[in-house]
Amino acid sequence: MKSDPAFPHLLILDLQDHEDRQHLISRYGQAAANVLPAAAVLGEVLAPGSPCGCVVVESDYIDRNSNTAYARLYARAFRDYPRRTTRFHFFRKLIAFGDLFHQKRLQASYLGFSVLSPLEPRTVARTVLAPLGATPHTNDVLCAGEYTVDLAGAQLRATGAPFIEQDGRVAACATAALWMATLAMSRHFDDELRTASTTEITDLATRYTLGTSGRPVPNPGLNLEQMLWALKELGYDPVVYYPGDHARQPARAHEDAKEITYSYVESRLAPVLVVELPGGLHAVTVVGHTYDAAFTPSAHSALPYYSAAQWCPHFLVNDDQNGPYLRMAFTRSSAATKGRPGVSISLDEVKDNAYFARTSSFYKDAVLRAIIIPMPRRVYLRADEAAEKGRLLILRAYLEHKHQFSLVFPKRPVYRTYLVSSNVWKEYLRPSAVPGLSRELAKRFRGKLLSRLVWVTELCDLEDKAGKKPEELRVRALALVDSTSGPSIREFLAIWWPGLFIPMAPQDQDFDAALLHPVLLPYDQPFRPFIPA
Repeated sequence: MKSDPAFPHLLILDLQDHEDRQHLISRYGQAAANVLPAAAVLGEVLAPGSPCGCVVVESDYIDRNSNTAYARLYARAFRDYPRRTTRFHFFRKLIAFGDLFHQKRLQASYLGFSVLSPLEPRTVARTVLAPLGATPHTNDVLCAGEYTVDLAGAQLRATGAPFIEQDGRVAACATAALWMATLAMSRHFDDELRTASTTEITDLATRYTLGTSGRPVPNPGLNLEQMLWALKELGYDPVVYYPGDHARQPARAHEDAKEITYSYVESRLAPVLVVELPGGLHAVTVVGHTYDAAFTPSAHSALPYYSAAQWCPHFLVNDDQNGPYLRMAFTRSSAATKGRPGVSISLDEVKDNAYFARTSSFYKDAVLRAIIIPMPRRVYLRADEAAEKGRLLILRAYLEHKHQFSLVFPKRPVYRTYLVSSNVWKEYLRPSAVPGLSRELAKRFRGKLLSRLVWVTELCDLEDKAGKKPEELRVRALALVDSTSGPSIREFLAIWWPGLFIPMAPQDQDFDAALLHPVLLPYDQPFRPFIPA
C-alpha cells in the first residue's frame, strides 16, 4: 500500500500483496450494501487469470451522475448526506506516483474504473471496466465504448460497457438499464441520441405518466410505458418485442428471441430485457454475446436456413442488481414457468465466484417478457423485417442469374443481419485489410450512394463455419437495404454475388429492371465478413 503526501486523495494497492487485496475487498466489496454487484466487479478484477495487478483508490471524487442525484433529492433532505464518492482505477501493472506524469505509460496499463457511492445504502455507481475474467467462449462486448477519465492530471481512456447499480430512490432497475443502454449507444451513433443521468431519465419517464407512485422521486420503479417515454424524450424511436406472444412457432419462441436480440447487439443497439421474476418485473441491458466456434447445429432445421445467432450460446448482460457481464441464455419455457408462456432465462455457471449461487437463485423461474430496442430515429425497418427482406433479395438475385453466371447457393445457408453506419461500412471495405475482398468490389461499394444507416444481410455456408473463428469465415452473397425502407417496398441498395454487383439508385422505380442489370466484376471471390472494430 503506497501513499504520498503530495497526493492525499490517492492510495496505490498492489494486488500481489495479501494485505492490499484485503484492503480492496473491505473498502469496495464489503462497503457496498448489495454485495452481488460489488462481488461481480471484484470477481472480474481478482479472478484467477485476471490481468489486473494494481488498483488506485481515489477518495473525495465528485461523480457527475451521483452529484445530479444528490442535487435532485438528497440535498433537500433534513439529514446530512455525504456527496463525495470513491473511485477505483484498475491497472495491469503496479504503478508508482511518479507514473502519474507519464500518460502514455498509464494508458498502456489502464483497464477501467468503478465508482462507489457514499450514500447509504452504498451502491456501485458509474463503472466502465473491460471484461477480465476467463471464459471458454470468445467474448464480444459490442456495446462498449471509450470514456475519458482524468487521474491527477493524466487523461486516460476506459473501454468497456457502462454499468451502474440502482439506489432505490432516484433510480430503480429500469432507470439503470436505460442509462446503461443509451450511454453505450451514444458512443456509436450520431448526436441525435441524447444521454442523461439516472435522475434525468426518471424525470423524463415520469413527465407524462407518474405510474403508481404519483411522483417522480422517490420512485419505486418504472413501468414499460414510462421506459418508452424516457427513450422517446431522449431522441429514440423504441421498438418492443413480446417473444412469448408473437413467436412464429411456440416451440421456437426462444430461438426467435435469440435471433432478434443477436441482430440488434451485432448492430451495437443495446436491447433492454424485461424479465418476470417470481417477485415482480426486472430490467437488464444486453451489451454483447459469446461465440462458440465448435457449435454444430442439427442437420434437421425447422427453417430452410440457419441463423448466425445459433453460434451465440450466451448474451452478455449488465444487471444492476447482480453485476456486469453476466452470461445469460434463452431457453424453452420450463415446467416451473408453466402457465406463464414465454422464454425462460438461465445463467452460465462459468461465472464462477462465491456469489454465483445467489445470482442464479435470483433468476429462478425467470421468464423473458419483452425486449425493448432503443432504436435511432430514421430507422424504420426492424431487424426481423430487414433480415427477411435481405434473405429474399439474395435468393431472388440467385434465381435470376444462377444459370448465366453459374452461381452456387449453399446447401446449408447461414444468414447474419445487422445495422451499420454506411460510412463505417465503407471504411471497413479496404482490400488490404479484408481477406478475399477484390479491389473492384471495394470500389463499387465505396462509390455507391447509401443511406446514413444500412441493414446488411450476409450469406455464408455452414460447411465454411465448422470450427472457425469469425475472422476466418467468408461471405458468399450479400444484400444492402435502406434503413428507412419498408418490409414490402420493392427496393434495395445493392446485392452482391461473387462476380456480380447489382446496384439500385434512389431514383430508380423499376425493381425488376435494376435486378436484371448487374455489373460484372472480374477476379471476384468470397471475402471476410464485417467485424466491428
